[in-house]
Amino acid sequence: LSTQYGATIVFVDDFLEAQQVIKDIETTEGRIFVPAWGDPRLSLGTASLGLELKEQTPPLDACVVAIGGGSICAGAGTLLKSVWPDCKILAAEPEGAATMLRSFASGKVEYLEKRETIAEGLAPPNSCDYFMPICRACVDSLQAMSDHHIVEAMRFLFDEAKLAIEPSGA
Repeated sequence: LSTQYGATIVFVDDFLEAQQVIKDIETTEGRIFVPAWGDPRLSLGTASLGLELKEQTPPLDACVVAIGGGSICAGAGTLLKSVWPDCKILAAEPEGAATMLRSFASGKVEYLEKRETIAEGLAPPNSCDYFMPICRACVDSLQAMSDHHIVEAMRFLFDEAKLAIEPSGA
């Protein structure tokens, strides 16, 4: 399927098939895949979230950080801990895709066969072996949140702060 902007959309049935299609396109077309998670370079960009908080707020006692594959939490959490060592990093991940919670408990990368959550941006099929130890070092508490609580957070942010936030951000 092609779009009016020249992009080609390829539909697949699952994440593993998508990974194979990506590899095939890279090989046959000479393209470079920029991943949404799992790449160590991502934490350099996500550290900017912590830097923005440092520049715009007084020292924080605690900060809630979303966690899925770990890049956001690793970058922002590490930066916040480096500037405010006493700041508690409270990581939140969707209950229906709690790969990092399982990984923290087992001490190894965990895979989920099934992920069901409204917060799809925080639902990778597995935790990341690169980010997991970084997150373990900076996270003070990790909690799984139900979709109900995620929707309530979205509602609160909309009603009280006039922010329309997608589920993974809420």
